[in-house]
Amino acid sequence: MFLPAFNGNVTVFSNRLLSQKLDELKDKIQGALVDRVVEDFVDITTPLKQFTDAVLAPAGNSNFAAQKAQTLSTFNCQSGTPNREENFKDKAAALKGFSGRAAQTARMVAAGGSNGNKKLSEALLSSAGQVESLTPQLVNAGRIRMTYPANKAADEHFENLRRQYADAIARTRQLCDEAIDSAAFIQQSEELMRRCTAECEDAIGRQEPQRLVDGTSHIARLANRVLMVAKQEADNSEDPTFIGNVTGAANLLQASKLLFSYSILVDLNVQD
Repeated sequence: MFLPAFNGNVTVFSNRLLSQKLDELKDKIQGALVDRVVEDFVDITTPLKQFTDAVLAPAGNSNFAAQKAQTLSTFNCQSGTPNREENFKDKAAALKGFSGRAAQTARMVAAGGSNGNKKLSEALLSSAGQVESLTPQLVNAGRIRMTYPANKAADEHFENLRRQYADAIARTRQLCDEAIDSAAFIQQSEELMRRCTAECEDAIGRQEPQRLVDGTSHIARLANRVLMVAKQEADNSEDPTFIGNVTGAANLLQASKLLFSYSILVDLNVQD
């Protein structure tokens, strides 16, 4: 029986090729995680704010509603606010969807983006679980607060859960930002800001003020996150040159945010 001779060079080449492909796969996974973190956490305030506004929408006079029951098909007199119930459901669904995406992204970062930092992974998993746990509690508390607006206990319970949720989602974003590669995060944030800038320019050309406001708001939020990550890098470094360079770049970015504020003002006269 003939056995082929063992070729060590081929084996070494195969191992190197496999290692290279694994490194490429790891880089792609890391890149995808950075994209998710940048985009899923670009705005952590609006879903909660819109839900809170829906909960606190003023209720009307139930006696007036009883007298005008025939008009309920076009206007929710009992609530005092047009489409109050539908708006609450829409905003609750949006909040649940946002929470689900944020928690899923945090778990993905914990699994593949924490560079073996067990403590950070555990913190991410804990924070994601807290966001998921608080969301239905907040929605239920909002429903009670909306139904009984004069009840002090219902109001305090809703406000307490609202603060807890705001803290939990902010903590989740902070941990995700800490876990991923800072350079890749800033690069991806820059790319997203460029896309938002193009959207703003298109909005001006099409005379669409709301798109301009949305775009400039996204840019401002992304700039704030980049500033937070830059400050974190500077705080963790003992190299005075590096700290000076990062601080200088952060100051320039901070100053440029004023231009974004001016852009929002432009929409008031967008037709000019």
